Amino acid sequence: MTFILLTLDKDRHGIWVTRLAECLQQHGAIVQILSMEEILHGTTTDQIRKQQWKGIINRVSDAADPISFKSVVAFLQAARVMDIAVWNGPDAYSLCGNKWCHHILFQQAGLVAPTTMVTLRNNPLSEDSTTAFSENGPFLAKPNAGGFGVGVQLVDRLEQNDISSSSDNVTLLQQYFPTDRIYRVWFMRGRVQCGMVRSVRGESDFTAGCTGHVCTKRPAQNEAFLVPNDIQQEIEGLCRLVPDAHAGSVEFLYDEKGRRLYFDFNLLSTLPFPETIHNSALAWGADYDPWKQQASEMMKFFGDHLSSNPLNL
Repeated sequence: MTFILLTLDKDRHGIWVTRLAECLQQHGAIVQILSMEEILHGTTTDQIRKQQWKGIINRVSDAADPISFKSVVAFLQAARVMDIAVWNGPDAYSLCGNKWCHHILFQQAGLVAPTTMVTLRNNPLSEDSTTAFSENGPFLAKPNAGGFGVGVQLVDRLEQNDISSSSDNVTLLQQYFPTDRIYRVWFMRGRVQCGMVRSVRGESDFTAGCTGHVCTKRPAQNEAFLVPNDIQQEIEGLCRLVPDAHAGSVEFLYDEKGRRLYFDFNLLSTLPFPETIHNSALAWGADYDPWKQQASEMMKFFGDHLSSNPLNL
C-alpha cells in the first residue's frame, strides 16, 4: 500500500515525519513524504485521482501559517470527498489548529480548564474584561496557533500592549496557575496510549519546553507515568467529540486545590523516545515503542477502510 505522509516543506526532515515513515516501512508500507507546497504547485485534480493513494497521514503542524492551514483543511476535505482515508482528518485539524477551540472541546467534554479569553492584535481587552482572572495576578498570553511553547508569555494585566500574537492575529489570554509539573497524555484511535510528566523549574520554563524530547532549545526533564483510569476516561470522552482525531496528545496541570485543569489538545505531538525518558521501562514496559505502536495502528486503520471499500483496493 502507498501512503502519503503529508507535511510542509520546512518540516519534511523533522523527526515526527521521518521516524514515523521508518516505522511504517517496517510494516511493508510504501511511504511518500509529500509537502503541501508540492501538492499546490501544478497538481491537477486528475493527477490526484490517478495517484491511487491508499491513505493520507496528516503530519502538518496545527500551528501552520494561515495560508498553509487553509490549504491543508481544503485538501483533507477533498480527500474525504474522493474517499481517500485520512489519519487526523479535516474536522480534527480545523479544531486543533485554533487553541480557542480546544477550550470549547474541553467544556463540551465536561472537563475543567483555566479561564480563557480571546483577543485580537491591536485590540487589547479593557481592565474590566480581565476581572475573570485572578485579581492582580498575571495571566498567560498564548498564540492561537503555536507549538513547543513558542510565543507563550507570562503577562501582567496592565502590560497587554506588549502581548505578541500568532500569524492569524489571534491571542488567547489564559488564567495562570503556578505549578512545578505539566502532564501530557498521548492518545490513539480514541484510547490513551501513554503519559509523561515534565518538571517545571520556574515561570520561564512553564512557557517553553516539550515533552517529546525533541526540542533542542530547551530539553525537558521528563518522567513516564501510568495514566489512571479516571484520566483515561476523561480523555477518551474528549476524543469521542472529534472522531477523526486519530492521534495526538492532551496537556493538563493541577492547581493549588488539586483540580485537574486541561489546557491543550494537539494533533502533531511528537511521540516520546523511551530511552530518553526517566522511568519509562517501569511505567511502559522495557520493550515499549510508541512509534511502532502508532505505525501498527495506522496500518490497521487504513486496512479497515480498504476492506470496507473494496473498490479502493
